[in-house]
Amino acid sequence: MIKTLSIIGGFFMLLKSVKRFLNLGLMITVVFCLSACQNGTTTTSTNTVAGSTTQSSYSVAVGNTATVPVTFTANTGTATNLSVTNLESLPSGWTKQGGGSSFTCSSVAASGTGCQLSLTFAPTAITASTSLTLNYSYTAQDGTAKTGTVTIAYAATSGTYAFIVNNSANNISQCAVVSNELSGCATTTAGSTLQSPFGIATLTIGSNNYAYIANATDSTITQCTIGSDGTLNACTSSNPGNIFNQPRNLAVTTFNGINYIYVPRAGNNTISMCQISNDGSIKSSTCTSLSSGTFNSPFSVAFYTGSNGTPNAYVVNNGNSTFSSCTVNASTGEFSGCTVSAPLGTLSAPIGITEQTFSDTGHLYVVNGTGSLSSCSLNSTSGSISSCAAVAGVSVNQPFTMSFLQDSGTVYSYIPNNGNSTITKCLMDSATGAFGTCSTIDAVTANLNGPAGIGFLNVGG
Repeated sequence: MIKTLSIIGGFFMLLKSVKRFLNLGLMITVVFCLSACQNGTTTTSTNTVAGSTTQSSYSVAVGNTATVPVTFTANTGTATNLSVTNLESLPSGWTKQGGGSSFTCSSVAASGTGCQLSLTFAPTAITASTSLTLNYSYTAQDGTAKTGTVTIAYAATSGTYAFIVNNSANNISQCAVVSNELSGCATTTAGSTLQSPFGIATLTIGSNNYAYIANATDSTITQCTIGSDGTLNACTSSNPGNIFNQPRNLAVTTFNGINYIYVPRAGNNTISMCQISNDGSIKSSTCTSLSSGTFNSPFSVAFYTGSNGTPNAYVVNNGNSTFSSCTVNASTGEFSGCTVSAPLGTLSAPIGITEQTFSDTGHLYVVNGTGSLSSCSLNSTSGSISSCAAVAGVSVNQPFTMSFLQDSGTVYSYIPNNGNSTITKCLMDSATGAFGTCSTIDAVTANLNGPAGIGFLNVGG
């Protein structure tokens, strides 16, 4: 009996132990579940969406076009229902590619370009540095409705600039050129280096641009770098080799990959020639004087290469109203075989000459000291002067030189009038090179004061 009770008692003790074990397991299970549930297996966090562009800012020249992609990404996870509206109200020059006034994405991932808005910037007018803002909305991954903005910095530049030498004021008018018109003109003294400036020439070496200005009073050449916004910077003046003497006009050109500057010296019937280094500076060690028995108070020089590949130089002689036509050694830049020609009744104390090609035929345009213009056609093979004639119907007032600008396939001539501080602009016949309709750019528009020379340069954009 006692043994039986002992067995029964042990059985009940075993049951109590099992119950304690089961209760402990249940508590462990509950605690584990609570800990796991509180660590995110059932809670969703929020996220944000940001928009970005491939560049910090966009600078585009008038007439050019740039694609501006705007990519939307989430910082984590996935957002949904992104929407950009009011795209029809973008600033002038901006449009959404593909048209439409809105842009949507059903989902926005944390990486990639799956949600990308493509805009086009094609400016038609110069715009100073500014920005546009895009507003967008989306749904975060926790269901919260959110909004954001993207700011895009941009500017519309000219790309092409005009540089007008004001002889009377010892400064230069720097103007943007938009649709062959001068705008936004401002003057600069080029670091106070200008001393009765006359001619100007521009040159691009690699990605850098330079301007060279002839100073008559102190017999120097001012050299400046040209910024992407058309400003003249780091201007210095010099007379390398002391070979410049009261220069009026000058020319820069390139033969066999070497850049040269040519400066006529009317006082001693020579032309100074120097090489230009890759940093834009004039190499004094290369400067030399070119002479010819045909030079007679030379004032200006121009160049043309015919289909035979031989470069030619054309010098106008103020002293006897003639041309000196010379062959150029493309390896050294020096002249040889100069001959003189005196086109009857066309040249009259010439002071400026410029070459411009129309329909594969070269043309020389001469500014005469008596206030008239002459034009000559060149043999397209050899470059010899074929015929010359006086230009009629173009009103000028004491001009010194002229320059040409090609705009969207159309060529215009610009003639600074020193006598009344204006510029005569003429549409040129693209086939014959004849002068067409002309108009006048006034002194106020271009900040003119005794203009003597003009040059153009496209800095890109």
